[in-house]
Amino acid sequence: MKTSNNIGAIVGSLLIGAAAGAAIGILFAPQKGQKTRDNLVDGANNMNRDLKKKIKKELKGFKNSTHHIEGMIDAKIKDIMAGVKQKAEDVMHR
Repeated sequence: MKTSNNIGAIVGSLLIGAAAGAAIGILFAPQKGQKTRDNLVDGANNMNRDLKKKIKKELKGFKNSTHHIEGMIDAKIKDIMAGVKQKAEDVMHR
């Protein structure tokens, strides 16, 4: 589905960006080891928070889409049932 592809693209992009950022940060870090590790942990926590927000947003959109589709299906079923009922009544009155 389109939504799952979007989530996959977002997750993949975030992971690639995080890995590249971490590698560059470690290579060019002017701080001591502990400070660098703390920065990496903070970056990972920020990435985790951002990823959760994006996934929640995508899931909300997906839920809205499914509710819309469910409503359309219900309406179509009601239309079909009304048609079947009408045909049955026509047959009964012949």
